[in-house]
Amino acid sequence: MAAAAPRHDLDRFGAIPRATPRQSDVMIVAGTV
Repeated sequence: MAAAAPRHDLDRFGAIPRATPRQSDVMIVAGTV
């Protein structure tokens, strides 16, 4: 969850959190699940 804490970390990957899942084509899971 370290990548989701600051806003600019998700923005540089193009994964801007939105309320609608219309652009969630790719989900990247990094680290231990």
